[in-house]
Amino acid sequence: MRQQLLKKQDKAVLVIDLAKRVQFKCVLDEGKKTNRQIGDVIRLITEARRLGVPVFTFMENGRPVMEQIQNAISRYGPILEKRHPSAFGELRYTNNLLKERLESLGVTKLFIAGYDLSICVGATIQSAVAHGYAIHTAPSLLFISPLVPDVASKELLEYYRKEKMLERTFSRLLDKLRN
Repeated sequence: MRQQLLKKQDKAVLVIDLAKRVQFKCVLDEGKKTNRQIGDVIRLITEARRLGVPVFTFMENGRPVMEQIQNAISRYGPILEKRHPSAFGELRYTNNLLKERLESLGVTKLFIAGYDLSICVGATIQSAVAHGYAIHTAPSLLFISPLVPDVASKELLEYYRKEKMLERTFSRLLDKLRN
């Protein structure tokens, strides 16, 4: 119900699979997971909400979300369950596909944070691009499995940078969210 009260907005934030008890590392800092990167995700959520930008949080197969993230999103709407790697795949949000919900809000730009860059986040970005959305993210918002070689994540980051989806710094990403 809360999500229906959102005003028309050309931007939305997608937070993907930041689950409790899942081992992951940030693509920054040689893959070390730090509180600063989790803090950047929380700041993105908080700033988006302050600006009236809708925030959609997805968890695969009903896994519990990280406590820090849960605290940041709990008052802004439900956590949506996804059963496919992409948040666009077969996901139903109050009887509408995610794409239809975003279109009804007038969203054309997606700000994406989450785990795993090489699977769920990557699949969501690919789906979003195929649906015509502009993508914005930053390295401090992207997490990978410790089992994924760092070279693979660096190749993906380079591709996103080349395609103008990746901001060099988190502060530049927030500037885009604000403008």
